[in-house]
Amino acid sequence: GGQENMLRAIRRSKTIQKSKQTTFARYQSITQDYKVLILGGGSGGASIANRLRMNSNVSIGVVDRSTDHYYQPAWTLVGAGLYDKKDTVRPMKEVLHEGVDFFHDEITSIDADKKEVIANKRKYTYDYLFITAGFQLDWSKVEGLKESMGKNGVCSNYSYDTVDYTTEAIKNFKRGKAIFTQPNVPVKCGGAPQKIMYLADANFRKYNKRKGNEIHFYSGMPGIFPVPEFAAPLLEHIKSHNLQTHFRHLLTKVDGENRIATFKNLDTEEEVTTDFNLLHVTPHMSAPDFLKKSNLLNAAGFVDVDKYTGKHKKYNNIWSIGDCSGIPVGSKTAAAVIAQTPGAVRSFAEETNLVDIEKLPKTAKYDGYTACPLTMGDGKVLLAEFDYTMRPKETFYPLSQAKPRRSFYLMKKYLFPYLYFESYLNGKWNGPDKFRIPGGAASDHTH
Repeated sequence: GGQENMLRAIRRSKTIQKSKQTTFARYQSITQDYKVLILGGGSGGASIANRLRMNSNVSIGVVDRSTDHYYQPAWTLVGAGLYDKKDTVRPMKEVLHEGVDFFHDEITSIDADKKEVIANKRKYTYDYLFITAGFQLDWSKVEGLKESMGKNGVCSNYSYDTVDYTTEAIKNFKRGKAIFTQPNVPVKCGGAPQKIMYLADANFRKYNKRKGNEIHFYSGMPGIFPVPEFAAPLLEHIKSHNLQTHFRHLLTKVDGENRIATFKNLDTEEEVTTDFNLLHVTPHMSAPDFLKKSNLLNAAGFVDVDKYTGKHKKYNNIWSIGDCSGIPVGSKTAAAVIAQTPGAVRSFAEETNLVDIEKLPKTAKYDGYTACPLTMGDGKVLLAEFDYTMRPKETFYPLSQAKPRRSFYLMKKYLFPYLYFESYLNGKWNGPDKFRIPGGAASDHTH
């Protein structure tokens, strides 16, 4: 029906113009000079590049170590066997508008004073810089994890290369313990480590593999979710589905051969070991190493920017949004990046006068909005939306979003990827703000 047609449309459509029209930068010279240089062609970088291309004449270069662009929010569904992995990837040249130069290169360092970026293949100079480099996955922070990944039931949804094995591990699970982990540092989509647990639980129940088996959630965080209004229904679900939680427990070691996981109790410093049949790991994450070597990060290890505009606190020609930025709260989600993009582009326009500001959405500054569609199994999603106040900011008010719904699942699976590829990356979608009925945000009720 309509859902299949939409999926077909997503597959068929060329996000932007025909790929052959995209400018693939030729490597004539060692140094490439751009008015605007963008580090990372992921969610934030690609959309910013396209918005600037549509509304200005500046030269724009995008540098990324991958020639592909990924829609990562769907990987939870891929891991659960509910979504086709190939629908989450598009060639970078298809995603970027014509007239944006793309360089497949690995960045090694930035010198913000000299306005230059060094990479493996060449040097780049710029007038203005957008740092949208995302997170790097620090697999090696957990002893034995790298060697264990992809066999003996050790899996992770956090990489395109590993996500398929999650499906296999869930399918192959017979008896024993299924364990799901989350570290004690910010990760992409803080809800994802528990989402796959709910989907695995639903799968086990469907195939009569739940009885007599245990499901455990070991998290380095102090609780299940930072917003009480959404934590309550999640804890209720955990209780009614007999899932066992262990907070402030950090995975430190994996022995895949013997299927033993070691955790550290962060309150007592004690070591806790457990056997497993399935171990889904959320690795540690951090800003890429080339940023760690720069003078651009704050004490927490993220690019030191204004939380409303993404503009750097020291260099007024640098902006950063998304995972590697120091924008606080739930900023490590696609929904957050989408909401951060218009404010950063507008801030750039105001600072430089290089963009036709009349064409930009009259967006208020970024308010910390983020969304986490928590897949609860049985084809339902709890759609948690909140902002800097750490209180709900709900789009579908007066419908209660503290309840898992089928309609939200259909949105996550079909509507959100479509909006992302067809609208957001093309500079047309700026998040759900204009559709929100007053009353949906907790701030609407404060007097």
